[in-house]
Amino acid sequence: MKIHRHPTFIKKGAVLIGNYDGVHIGHQQLIFDAKKHSSHITLVTFDPNPKDYFGQPFTYIQTMYDKLLALKSFGVDQVIILPFNHELSQLSSDQFEKDIIAPLQPEVLVVGEDFRYGRKRAGDITSLQKRFNVHVPKDVMYEDTKVSSTFCRQLLEDGNVDLANHLFGRPFHISGRVRHGQHLGRTLGYPTANLHAPHYPLSGIYAGHTILPDQSCHLSAISIGYRPMAPVPHGMLEAHLLDYDGDLYGQRIHVLFFKKIRDQIKLENFDALKIQMDKDVENIRDFFKKPTIFSN
Repeated sequence: MKIHRHPTFIKKGAVLIGNYDGVHIGHQQLIFDAKKHSSHITLVTFDPNPKDYFGQPFTYIQTMYDKLLALKSFGVDQVIILPFNHELSQLSSDQFEKDIIAPLQPEVLVVGEDFRYGRKRAGDITSLQKRFNVHVPKDVMYEDTKVSSTFCRQLLEDGNVDLANHLFGRPFHISGRVRHGQHLGRTLGYPTANLHAPHYPLSGIYAGHTILPDQSCHLSAISIGYRPMAPVPHGMLEAHLLDYDGDLYGQRIHVLFFKKIRDQIKLENFDALKIQMDKDVENIRDFFKKPTIFSN
């Protein structure tokens, strides 16, 4: 998959435009529909997310790195990451068409029903159809709710990883390079692989898997958040790999989430924390004894 930072024409094909945060099944449907029209798929996305740029309350579901991994896995051939800045935010819808879309020479544009573009979101599907061939698949629904990044983000915030994973079509995951922490887990008998996790919508203790660079997969007890027993100024992900002993510092790992076990809580002392962690690991082992759609 090729990655560019400005509109770059490589080959005529289908073009998609959007933030694609989480790359959920609604996004996947747009990609699959694009493949019906062309063998070459270009996706235009933005960094930062426009909501983040304009200072609106916003939490990313995933990093750009993880988003690109997902887009590659679903068959996108080229991703154009446009820096969302003052200049881009001030483009009129007409100028957006001329400067951003037209250089890609799309055979077809595939966008969602609520697609908007240009300054003050003035452009819509009707204006887009005046210049381009546009295909608009129907929204993907879960019961009566449109599957969207906002909906998926709220599910993660609520701890409903089960439903979020269903709407992602795969387990929610975070990747990163293992860094040194305070080694608190090791002193309690639970060494952890630590990832910097400053901005994610979920927190608590989770049952999950950790995938290592050699592609081995390990049952894991995962803590993510601000650690009330040993607070840090930024979010931290700590994965204790069950029945594993090895040096992971500096290596990129992928942590998959399957089930929320409990919230992060502040206990009276570290002895009480050790007892609670024993219970957590037992609950996680019990969880993985049961068949689930993703964990087996």
